[in-house]
Amino acid sequence: RFPVVEELFTQSQNYSSVVQARPDLKPENGLHHNVMFEREFSAGYARLNIFTETIQDAIESQTTFLPSGSTVPSVTTFSSIDEVKTDGVEVILNRYGLFVPQLDLRFNIAYTKSIITDNSTVEANNPATIKSIEGNDYPRMPRWRSNLMATYHASDRWDISANVQYADKSFGRLDNADTAEQVMGAQDGYTRFGAKTSFNFTDNLEASFGIDNITNEDSYVAHPWPGRSYYLSLSYDL
Repeated sequence: RFPVVEELFTQSQNYSSVVQARPDLKPENGLHHNVMFEREFSAGYARLNIFTETIQDAIESQTTFLPSGSTVPSVTTFSSIDEVKTDGVEVILNRYGLFVPQLDLRFNIAYTKSIITDNSTVEANNPATIKSIEGNDYPRMPRWRSNLMATYHASDRWDISANVQYADKSFGRLDNADTAEQVMGAQDGYTRFGAKTSFNFTDNLEASFGIDNITNEDSYVAHPWPGRSYYLSLSYDL
């Protein structure tokens, strides 16, 4: 992946922050592997993915946060990480007609471990007082993620669905120092529930109503995730 124009040349300054250009960034160089095992059933399938990847010169945006009241502006720039290694496994299950013919189930769970394995090019030039980031988790990569959705076909035209989404807490900074939760800039874990119902009036006309984040859970990923949300849709296929 080649660096984009923003990563190479963005440069700005105001009274409290500086954005510093990095025209010397090299392209990311990745080697990716995935092995998939799949078993098909008469009413669905089960799948296992085992994956690993190594990315050299990984490009990551970082901001130097300073204490409140500091007269020195914060600095935002793009860093080039020598090597990031990611290993993981994912299980996927799709089953139609579970227990009763009208009930369908979709489930997946993934474990991902993404670690900064080498940053010697940069850290060799840093003062000894600066803590090494080697061995840290790579930002925005939760260890555990999972989704579960069940759909009940009440009739040929009416469906009722419910789902739950889960993600583990992660870090937003390379130094893994951002451990605060439920604040702007955090990378919170979450468990969110949703429900939806849809009805086909004709072969072309469908209406649906749903609720996301039923429990109105507060969580952040730099910005706040949406709270309880309602949506109504009407669609017509030509």
